[in-house]
This record gives sequence, structure tokens and C-alpha cells, in this order.
Amino acid sequence: MDKLYIDKNNKAITIDLPLYGEVRLLVKDGKVVKSETITAELLEENAPKKVV
Repeated sequence: MDKLYIDKNNKAITIDLPLYGEVRLLVKDGKVVKSETITAELLEENAPKKVV
């Protein structure tokens, strides 16, 4: 799984990226103040298989 690293006040924050979905970052004065991760699933029968 891919990850997003954010350096925040001498501390690194790790956000796991979903296979399908979105990550929202709220930035104020150049600093991340909030993050949201939304995970989605494909419902189609012809959807690509998970790659491990």
C-alpha cells in the first residue's frame, strides 16, 4: 500500500493511501491542519483485481 508522509513540527505523520478512494488535506498558512481518507470499493464485475 502506498503512503503519504507529512513533516509536521519535527514529527512525521504517515497516511496510508487507499487502493480506491481519495485523501483530502486541509491546508492553512502552508501547514496541514486536517486530513480525511475516504475508501471506495468497485462494484463492477469487470473491475481490476487487487495487486498485492
